[in-house]
Parts: sequence; structure tokens; C-alpha cells
Amino acid sequence: MKRLTTRPGVGKIGLIVLASCGLGLAADGGNPLEPVDVAGSSSERLLARNDPFAAQKRALPERDSEGYWHVDFSLLASFPYGHPRGGPDSDLLRPKAGRLALLRPDESEIIDPPTEPGTGGAIPEEVTALDGKQVRLGGYMLPVKLEDGLATQFLILRNQSMCCFGRPPAPNEWIVARMKGKGVPSRMDTPLYFYGKLHVGEVFQHQVFTGLYELEVEKVSGS
Repeated sequence: MKRLTTRPGVGKIGLIVLASCGLGLAADGGNPLEPVDVAGSSSERLLARNDPFAAQKRALPERDSEGYWHVDFSLLASFPYGHPRGGPDSDLLRPKAGRLALLRPDESEIIDPPTEPGTGGAIPEEVTALDGKQVRLGGYMLPVKLEDGLATQFLILRNQSMCCFGRPPAPNEWIVARMKGKGVPSRMDTPLYFYGKLHVGEVFQHQVFTGLYELEVEKVSGS
């Protein structure tokens, strides 16, 4: 499914990711209460010990009593999407010995967004099936627009590697989000749950990729 336009004001959020990052992020982080075996760079392994959403295994969503499908990035980011900066033969899971991964991300680990519609890769059916569904998903808030001190537009990130390590998220590891109604308090360093209608499909604005996912947020709660 290709969505080449976006609702007014929302596309600008995705452009902020491109401008502030460069683009392509680490694997899931980890649950501090349980040891998690994560293959990858040192920054990914460190995140694995501090991300409460990392323990989530890829699974098809379940629907709760309120009608929300429980979705997480283990599904939304479970497939390759975008272009590895190191080329198609890059081994993104191979540890890079002898480099300071926490200070300077390895270029070969970065996933750049597509530059033209339809070139990023195929989106699995179990993901496109979520288009238009009411969902609950976990992630981290990165506010990009405040009104009266409340966040009305923001990104939902898979983990904190962008803020903590300067490693930009991959194109399927962030969600462009806008609140319905008034905003919510900004909470950048706290894992949260976001509820609302999910839209799945490439969005390009002015010929620039701004996101693969958008969420019309109805409410936000602690994880």
C-alpha cells in the first residue's frame, strides 16, 4: 500500500527525523529485570539491558476488551525496509570489533529511507492488515510541537538510541503521531503506551519520505 500524501501538518514531523538524525536505528533494547541475549553492536547490547519493550517477542496482535489491537515494534520493524548505507551485502547484526559504537555509529549499520515510492521494500501482510485499526503500542515520545506546554505532535520511537547514542532510527522504527484534541505532557525519557488509529503505508511530502506509519493518538498512558 502506498500513501503518497499526508494530512496537513503531520508530514513535517517526519522531516524532523531526517534533519535531526540521518536515519536508521538499533534493535530492540532489553528488560532490566531479565537477561536478554542480543547479537549486534555494543550500543544495541547496551540498549537491550535498558529498554522495557525489548522483551516483547514478535507475535500477531491481540485485541483487548476496549477494542485496541496490541502492537509493538517487534512486528512493525520485523522486516527489512529502506537501504543499508553500507550496501545490500552489509551484515547489520555482525559486531564491529574495535570501534566506539556508543560514540560514533558505524555507517554500515545505518538504514536510509527510500528516495522514491515503492523502492523501500515490501511490507508484510500482517503489518498492512493493521492499516486503519485502533491500536495500543509501546514506545518513546519525541515531541516536535508544543501548544500551551503540551505535546500535540511527536514521534514515537522504538527505543532511545537516537537520543542516547545519536543512532538514527530505521524507516520502520518510528511513527509520526498527532494528538486528537488537546495535547499531553511531554515525557521523553519514559516508556509509554499510545492509543489510536494506525495508518500503514509510505508517505512522501515534496518528494521526501516522511514515514511509513502514522498514528492519530487518542490517549497516552504509562507502560
